[in-house]
Parts: sequence; C-alpha cells; structure tokens
Amino acid sequence: MNDQKLLIFDFDDTLTDNTERDVYSFLHIIKKFNLVEIKKQKIIKWRKLGLLSNSIIQKLINSNDKLLFEKCINERLKFLDSYESYTKYVKLKLYTIKILSKLNTENHILTLNSIQSNNKNFQNVLKYFKINHYFQKIITSDSSTTRNNKEQNRIEIKSGFYKQIISEFEFDKKNVIVVGNLASDIIPAENLNLKSLMIKGSFGFDDHMCKTCVQISKLKQILDFL
Repeated sequence: MNDQKLLIFDFDDTLTDNTERDVYSFLHIIKKFNLVEIKKQKIIKWRKLGLLSNSIIQKLINSNDKLLFEKCINERLKFLDSYESYTKYVKLKLYTIKILSKLNTENHILTLNSIQSNNKNFQNVLKYFKINHYFQKIITSDSSTTRNNKEQNRIEIKSGFYKQIISEFEFDKKNVIVVGNLASDIIPAENLNLKSLMIKGSFGFDDHMCKTCVQISKLKQILDFL
C-alpha cells in the first residue's frame, strides 16, 4: 500500500457541483431588489468568461449606487450560507462518495475545510449529503468577517486552516495533499510547500492558476497521485 496521506479537501465546487446554487444566488438578489430580470444562461456565460461575483452584481444593478451594491453582496452571501441553498441547488460530483470511501478504506486521513461562516449549518449540510463521517477533521472560519470576495483574505484564512490541520495530525509535508478548485485554495498550499491538486470547478479551471499547478478534471484522478 502507498504511504498514508493527509488529504485536505475544500468543499464547494471541489466535492460538489455548485452551478445551480451560484446562478440562483444572483437570481435571488434580482428578485429581492427588483432588478431587471435576465436568463440563467446569461449568468452562466458570464461565469464561463471568468467574471467574478462582484462584477456580475455590478452588471445587474447597472448603476453607481454603492449602498445597493453592498446590499446585493450581503444578500447573496446570506443566500449562499443558507442550508436551503445546498439542499435545493447543489449535488455531489460524480463518484464523490465512492472516492471518499476508497480513501478511507486505504487508511488515508481525510480533512475538510471551508470558509463557511456558520459551522453548525455546514455540519448539517455535510450530514444531508451523508459525507460527514468520512472526515476526521472539519474546519470552518465561523466568522462573518471572512465571507468576502477579497482573494488575499481567503488565502490567509486557508493558510491558517492548513497549518492547523498539519499541526494537529503531525504529518510530514511530503505526505500532505491539498485539493481545491480556486487559486485561493492552491496558493497557500504552494506557499507552505504542500502538494496540491486543482480540480475543475463548475465553470472551468480558475484562470489564476491554469498554468502553474497540477489540474484534474474529475475527482477520481486523485487516486493517481497517492
């Protein structure tokens, strides 16, 4: 058997398909603030072109109203943090449970991290998808100050997560693998000299890291790196 590995998984768009949840988060604020309606396909097109959430919100409000802009950002984050946004609009990626089960059977240590600000809600989401028992450590920010779109802030948070997990399990860095879909998952891993795998997200690979990290299109490809 291969050496035991410590795997640090991101959740959203790494183990799950978040396409519908992302799209409906924008449709939610359109309805909430009575903005001009647009079709789902338009939002998906913007995402595939690489537009960030704040840029899409700016397009939706189509004005320089800073107060409305902030309200839309906060309302969208509130929607994304809700339990219902997962149960209605999210599904696990193909083979997620099968892969997690296999990794557990092979005695690897699985951990999960998320910048979700509501730990209790996140735990309930994992129970809903019936995957909570696969992870020996689940860590969230549990702080509203971390739920923003500033990439540098996300990188610092993730770096703290990784350090905490490695310290707790006392693994040599050469046996640690970080799996995520965003640059903010991968950059802190590289800064800490950890192996990392970028998995394709709902709208493609994160352009920030397309040429500088190992990419996988499907979760089952993780097995090739153990």
